[in-house]
Formats: sequence, C-alpha cells, structure tokens
Amino acid sequence: MSWYKFAVDYVDARWSQLGGNSRKNVAKTLTATTIALLRVKPTQFAPAAVRTALREWAFNPLPKGKESTAVTKTTNAVDKRSLLNPEQAAAILDWIRRRPRGGKRLHAFFATLYYCGPRPQEAVAMRWRT
Repeated sequence: MSWYKFAVDYVDARWSQLGGNSRKNVAKTLTATTIALLRVKPTQFAPAAVRTALREWAFNPLPKGKESTAVTKTTNAVDKRSLLNPEQAAAILDWIRRRPRGGKRLHAFFATLYYCGPRPQEAVAMRWRT
C-alpha cells in the first residue's frame, strides 16, 4: 500500500469522528508529510497548487462546493434531571471541604462555580480584594 493510499484511507475512516479544526489540521499535516515523502518534487505544477490540491481535495472527503447542505438539528434545552439539586450540591461541597489536602481551597473553587456560574478559568483568575 502506498503512502498516498494509506493517507486517503485514514482520512476517509476518521473524518466523521473529527471536529472542524481537527479536520483542517489533519489535512494540513498529511499534506506536509506527503510533500516531504515525495522522491521527486513536482515540477509541472507550482508547489502551492500541489499543496492546495492535496489539502482541499485529496485529504478532504467533502471538497469545497460539495459539502452536505443537510442541517443538523440541535437543541439548547437542558434535561433538568441531569443537573444537581441544592441538596446534592451541598453534600458534594461538604465532602470536598472535609478532604484533608486542599479541601478548603477546592471547596471555595467548586462553591464559586456552583453558586456564581463562572467558567473554571474565570474562577481561577478571581482575586480577593479588600
């Protein structure tokens, strides 16, 4: 099996499991690897044209202009059964606070997340000011 055939089969097998940025990065990586593995650099075409052809057509099962127009149905509804109720949250926070190492610090962190709703990185960036 040639490298090119292997790379195209790999993309075909993995494409549906990858997100948009991962798809783009896989195509870029396979393009660079394919160019590096060529025994003779292509002289009939401009190098940029070869890279574009590989990235946009060879390593892209849905080339530009042939994308599926089917819209995926999504919902913003949250199943309330999957959320913590106040009793569960209090029990978890109490359990965290009783941990011997870092319990008070982690309790403050998770209590802030539960009661205030910031993203974790925002909670970490918070500072106490008098």
